[in-house]
Amino acid sequence: MNPIQPSLAGLELIKHFEGFRAQAYPDPLHGWAIATIGYGTTRYATGQQVTQGDQITEAQAEQELRHFLTQQVIPALLAIPHYESMTDPMRGALQCFAYNLGAGFYGAPHFQTITRVLKTQDWSQMRSALCLYVNPGTAVEVGLRRRRNAEADLWEQGLPS
Repeated sequence: MNPIQPSLAGLELIKHFEGFRAQAYPDPLHGWAIATIGYGTTRYATGQQVTQGDQITEAQAEQELRHFLTQQVIPALLAIPHYESMTDPMRGALQCFAYNLGAGFYGAPHFQTITRVLKTQDWSQMRSALCLYVNPGTAVEVGLRRRRNAEADLWEQGLPS
């Protein structure tokens, strides 16, 4: 699989955890100041912001998701050493993680552990590194723990035997 294209397994994982919404809805933290649609789109490929009243089909939502991954997420992930030589499931796990927590996580101040694991290729520590990012004690912890474990499962599927 081409490392600059979205991983199919990663795409499906993102779609599963984000869920599809055909109608624009307000961001839980920011209200209508940041409207969201589809699989978490806040700004269309055209650059236009999602606004209240917008509607989208599942096919359009997937196209927007693919565009965002190709234009925003994957270029940032290419900074990770050996990203291009990783297997499709490994890249998919990272794409899902980055879609949820921000494309520029690698090397960022609050991501030292996962940055170190990726830099040193200490793949045995990847599950525990991913599972650090679950917002302990919050209402979203359970869902994030499920997501991080699913990302770790996908990552481990891609490890060379």
